[in-house]
Amino acid sequence: MRDIDQALKKLRSEIDTGTKSIQLAIENPLAASLSAGLFSALEDPSHRIIRLAEQQKKLGEKEMSYELEREKERVKRVVREFEELHPPVFEACPICLEDIRIHSTADACAMFSCCGNWLCSECLTDNFLPGKITTCPLCRETVPLDLAGFNKGLLSCVERGVAWAQFQAGGKYESGEIGGRPDMKKAVQLCLLSAEQNHPPALLHLGVLYTKGIPGLIKKSITKAMEYWQKAADLGNFHAQVNLALTLYKYEHFGVKADYPTAVKYATLAIHYATDTPTAASAASVLGFVFQGGNGLTSSVNLATHYFGLSVKHDASPFSAGLVEYHYADCLVLQAEKLYPFLITGFNVLPRVAFWLEKSANAGQPPAKLSLKKLKANETGKCSACNASEASSGKKFLRCGRCKLYCYCSKKCQRESWNAGHKVDCKSVYC
Repeated sequence: MRDIDQALKKLRSEIDTGTKSIQLAIENPLAASLSAGLFSALEDPSHRIIRLAEQQKKLGEKEMSYELEREKERVKRVVREFEELHPPVFEACPICLEDIRIHSTADACAMFSCCGNWLCSECLTDNFLPGKITTCPLCRETVPLDLAGFNKGLLSCVERGVAWAQFQAGGKYESGEIGGRPDMKKAVQLCLLSAEQNHPPALLHLGVLYTKGIPGLIKKSITKAMEYWQKAADLGNFHAQVNLALTLYKYEHFGVKADYPTAVKYATLAIHYATDTPTAASAASVLGFVFQGGNGLTSSVNLATHYFGLSVKHDASPFSAGLVEYHYADCLVLQAEKLYPFLITGFNVLPRVAFWLEKSANAGQPPAKLSLKKLKANETGKCSACNASEASSGKKFLRCGRCKLYCYCSKKCQRESWNAGHKVDCKSVYC
């Protein structure tokens, strides 16, 4: 870790030097040529700027790789410390004998209502066609293919005290699938019985019920909800881990005091253990805000951009619609400003920024609407290639059909800009 820190320190010094070199090359080409030596003095100034920008890009990518390497070590350390306190629970699949982390999520196992036993989801997918299992591979009893038959077996498992069956039956009473109409009293009763056996999905669901409250059955209590989520999270359930991280990071209006170190811990665990994209994206959005603001961890524009990027690409943020997209755009700008003191075609992040600002604005974020308006106003009315004024030319300028940000006075200017590097900027919009 010390080696990475030293390498980063040296790398950042090189980035600062590179930024100053680009600034000098743009503001004072003659001075830049004289300071660059005899060979470089003969170099075309525009070529020098591109060469310096390419060097900066490589340095920026190297810095990101170092920071990601250091972040992987941090995640490993958090997971190791957590598993020392809460050893993961594994059980061998009866078919493949692989150790399965049964408490991570309800999707890890496939349950059979005939005997109450299970096998791993992978074995079910690899060895049995959906809806074609006629005999239970564990007890050899006939497997009911209809819902009524499954529910009958499920209730039999409930009578035998099988935790997963109690939880699933509770969900069916809650929806009215069993009994013909919702029966919340029975649903809560079964969920509590399952939770008493520390069945993580039941603990998770009880936490959700306590955030809403049920008249006459459950009094709304975020504190109680967090107690159940804490139990499930410490058993390794990543859905509960991300719920805790979100609550401790952003829900002060619930009366829960923000606890950034604990929020970071559970977001880190969730992103490590999560096997589904929405949960990983939720955890990533928390870590994005943490690294952006330095709440609970040292701030890092690179890591904030990395985690926000993971979240926005899967469109599964638990924060208000468009908020993560807005902050992602902000981080993209900060990341670019660190490398390039001016906009350089081929290294211009603004088309990408405009794309995410528009998504945020369309989701209803006022700051994104304002930022996008300013950005477009700054680029409207002038040719991005030759800087000609639309007002003085007396004609309507063309606008790039892909990024919808830059304008051109003619197809010739648009083609020149595209070949000069705008095609790179434009194609990076969705990356």
